[in-house]
Amino acid sequence: MAGIEIVDPYLKKGHKKDKLSILDVKIKTKSGKLLAIEIQVIDTDEMKERVMFGISKIIHDQLKSGDTYKNIKRAISILITDFVLIEENDSYYNRFRFYDERTKTEFSNIMEINTLELAKLPSELDDESTKNKWLWLRFLNAKDEEELDMLAQTLPEICEATTILKRLSQNKRVRAAYEAREREIRDELSRMKSAERQGIEIGKEEGKQEKAIEIAKNSLNIGLSADQISQITGLTVKEIESLRT
Repeated sequence: MAGIEIVDPYLKKGHKKDKLSILDVKIKTKSGKLLAIEIQVIDTDEMKERVMFGISKIIHDQLKSGDTYKNIKRAISILITDFVLIEENDSYYNRFRFYDERTKTEFSNIMEINTLELAKLPSELDDESTKNKWLWLRFLNAKDEEELDMLAQTLPEICEATTILKRLSQNKRVRAAYEAREREIRDELSRMKSAERQGIEIGKEEGKQEKAIEIAKNSLNIGLSADQISQITGLTVKEIESLRT
């Protein structure tokens, strides 16, 4: 892409909700279009909302005091995920714009969201028209150096990217930053899994409590004493007495 300007390149890690974001780069093209490119490695409940907020902010931030709406340039979000984001179809590439559902009339092209899902990427090219996208995603998803070398032979741009990647991997500072980022992601994933396990255990305990209360209510209805029910359910006599209606 000729005439691009890197507006805001950074590895996102400042906000606690961005701990699993690998890359976030904002680019301005020669024509003025603004691109927001983000790579995410794990899904969150608010992923789609975050993307919508991000691209809306790009639109909003373009206007200064006294500007007219005509000055707004197109904003394009490119979200690359290592998980399935769009569950409604099997396509690894989706492009979302503002259309009328019935007539397919476009309302505006000022905002566009592109999703590229590595988890859906087929091992074999199934559509020649998407060859370049498929190759680039294969590059991002490459498992080892052998696969990178194979992909480097497909497109000159991928060959150049592979060369740069290998050169950067030899840079001790860059490699240390990359390894530190990997550790951060692993730690965050570990914390999330631990919280999930704790949530499951809490849910189990709550389920046991609800079952005990249900048994206690039924036992009261058939005339058992609070002491008897306490022995059966493990609830205290006070808890059982509070269930009497």
